Amino acid sequence: GNAEYMGKHFSSMKASLALALTFVVALVVAHRECLELEGTPSTFEPSGLVFHEGMQTLFAIGDEGYLGSWLYNGSNPKFWTLDIGDIEGVTLVDIFNGDMIYLGQESPAAIFELSIATKKLTGRNWTLTDFPGNDKSGLEGLTYIPANVTGTANGLFVAGSQMDGSLYLYDIDLSSSGGPASLVRSIKIDAWTRDCSGVNYDRATGLLFAVSDSNEKMLAYTIAGELVAEYDLPEGHQEGIAMRISADNIPEIFIAEDSDPQTVFRYDFPIPEECFGTAPEPMPLVAQ
Repeated sequence: GNAEYMGKHFSSMKASLALALTFVVALVVAHRECLELEGTPSTFEPSGLVFHEGMQTLFAIGDEGYLGSWLYNGSNPKFWTLDIGDIEGVTLVDIFNGDMIYLGQESPAAIFELSIATKKLTGRNWTLTDFPGNDKSGLEGLTYIPANVTGTANGLFVAGSQMDGSLYLYDIDLSSSGGPASLVRSIKIDAWTRDCSGVNYDRATGLLFAVSDSNEKMLAYTIAGELVAEYDLPEGHQEGIAMRISADNIPEIFIAEDSDPQTVFRYDFPIPEECFGTAPEPMPLVAQ
């Protein structure tokens, strides 16, 4: 009677507790503060990153003319060869519903439109007038600030220069078929005199983040050009950055590195101290 009931009840409690502990352990194991995304081919040199919120997909550009992607959790890596080379930056205008990616060409500095669906260029491109650079030190990063933030009709594209390390903001009418883009202003970076290797506008904070691989630093600026924070970066050869907020409300940063190794890393942000000095775990991300 009672003994049998209590025995069954106790067994049920043990099973429930074991299941709960398994779930908790799975959550703890699932979350890694620093990870390396798997699947990057040896021929792929990541140079720029952008995160598509609507697709929950990270896109990476390879400077020799390749496009790569991973789902938000680091799974399902895919890679395509593009009909264009010398690409060093990538961005989206609409991060929620956009079906076009915008590619930044190093020299001559220009922006090309690419269809996500077809992985083909649309034929529309815009040259960046008055951009400092040459075929050895040109455009090295690209991002976009939306119109509702800039207060302008078209929003602003931001291109980073390897030659002088500064950021250049351009007004581009995307309803046009292409042509020269108007330089609106620049943001001078005093922390380094050259080698801005990546740039990202983070909509969660409203800040511009610029990275320099030779300085292994990341700087945060207001869109008006005020420096508000400086961060050290782990590893080296940082060539691109992108940010997202996980489903658990954890800020994350993806960093592309183009040598030693050629790969993409994901970190909690700000990057924890334990992610410095040791290589991130080479395993796919688990959903957050």
